[in-house]
Amino acid sequence: MSNKNKSYDYVIIGGGSAGSVLGNRLSEDKDKEVLV
Repeated sequence: MSNKNKSYDYVIIGGGSAGSVLGNRLSEDKDKEVLV
């Protein structure tokens, strides 16, 4: 599967505890794409 043309609504830089919490909260909206 190629993700060359995949777009994201949010890109979280840093996967520490704060990044994980933020990514989790943003991903609750199923219409949004989040990359952590």
